[in-house]
Amino acid sequence: MMRRNPNCFRKSKEKIKKSLNFLMKELGYEPKYVITNSFLLTCSLEGRLVPRHRTLMVLKEKGFVRQSYAFISAVTLTESKFLNKFVLPFKEARQFYAKQIGIPAGC
Repeated sequence: MMRRNPNCFRKSKEKIKKSLNFLMKELGYEPKYVITNSFLLTCSLEGRLVPRHRTLMVLKEKGFVRQSYAFISAVTLTESKFLNKFVLPFKEARQFYAKQIGIPAGC
């Protein structure tokens, strides 16, 4: 993992632990998958992983995104591409995503 992505160890132990907990317990990823996709550990948990996961779950529940859509595909998108693909086309997602990333309503 260090060879593939040395930046993943720049985070504090606590942040790595929280990210691992989210990826493995909440999303159900196996340790091998996390090691293979170690860039996930470099992503901000509160700023990228959780908001995108929750937004995708809302869109899946409403039938706007197919159930098989891979979370990792959404994480690798730039912010503008994620917004254009998953947030802006769906009125329901706009306010939800803004709230998830900490933008006050009406901005």
